[in-house]
Amino acid sequence: MKRLLMSRSFYGAILVGIIAGCFGIKAYNDNVYFHRLAGNSEAISAFDAWLYALGVGQSSLLKFIIVILIAIPFVDSYVYDKKTGYINYVRTRLSFNKYLFSKFLINGFAGGLIIFSIYIPLLIISGLLYPFNTPNTELNYIPYGFFEEIYMNTPFIYVFIVVLIGCIFGVLFATLGLTSSVLFNNRFAVTVYPFVFYVFFMIFAQIIHADFLLPIILITPFSIIGVDLYNILLGYLFVTIIVIVQMMILYNKEKSEVF
Repeated sequence: MKRLLMSRSFYGAILVGIIAGCFGIKAYNDNVYFHRLAGNSEAISAFDAWLYALGVGQSSLLKFIIVILIAIPFVDSYVYDKKTGYINYVRTRLSFNKYLFSKFLINGFAGGLIIFSIYIPLLIISGLLYPFNTPNTELNYIPYGFFEEIYMNTPFIYVFIVVLIGCIFGVLFATLGLTSSVLFNNRFAVTVYPFVFYVFFMIFAQIIHADFLLPIILITPFSIIGVDLYNILLGYLFVTIIVIVQMMILYNKEKSEVF
């Protein structure tokens, strides 16, 4: 935990994420002028601006780089420990099981914390710029499918759900990166693996028309038409299975070789 919280890359990833999200808020601001000119000020909402920040339209950079930001701070830490010999010091002080458990725990925590530390400041920024009006979906953005009625009636609950889903995404994809240490012995390869995985299945899922394989629905479910809770749960199950398989291979291989 100390290594994580003292890492400049951890805070750098959060800062880059907030800046990237602000491009989405700027895109929303361009739309706001139409409402103001037409006298529809009640259609202006911080909740809409927040969704723009996360991934509505092409102007939001956050949805394209979020996987990289999750991976930067800690997913290469296992490879780093091996290459620097730090793992030799660790194994004299605790068992391999405890070491690996703490590694996965902090890495997953880092992934979820990065999402939380980006999403909440973007919500605050949106609230400072625009009022927290109940979203007027007749005049503005309508989230596709996923808990649409909750967004229209109780948007704060919708925000909570999206933040929760995002944090789970952060935990899963950070763990996906860490467990890829079984495939690569290179820090750069381990760091970019979640992003390559993300892009590959974005393309593959569209080719075979399998929405549940679209990784983007696990981070911005409101941006894809026809996505429901069933698709999201299937998507999480798919990634979780891959993570568990890689984790088991890593555990069995490294326990015999390193400890």
